[in-house]
Amino acid sequence: AELEETHVLRADGTVLGADRVATLGLFGRVGDVRDLRLMPGDTVVVPEKADRETAYTRFIRGAKDITAIFYQFGLGAAAIKTLRN
Repeated sequence: AELEETHVLRADGTVLGADRVATLGLFGRVGDVRDLRLMPGDTVVVPEKADRETAYTRFIRGAKDITAIFYQFGLGAAAIKTLRN
């Protein structure tokens, strides 16, 4: 997935991404950005990985936070009860 987002910006202004490199492969061989020969002035652009949080992972993170709050509340209540005795 990371290589699909990687692009090579040529000094002449052309941009080669994973889809374009695949069409440049020889004899039907599917190319890859790593197969490109970099030339002077070329720039390799690797975008920062975006946070792709799903609804499920948001729910699990929220549930974890809520259970941590209840745990800390219970621990505090037990400490207060112990100190009073």
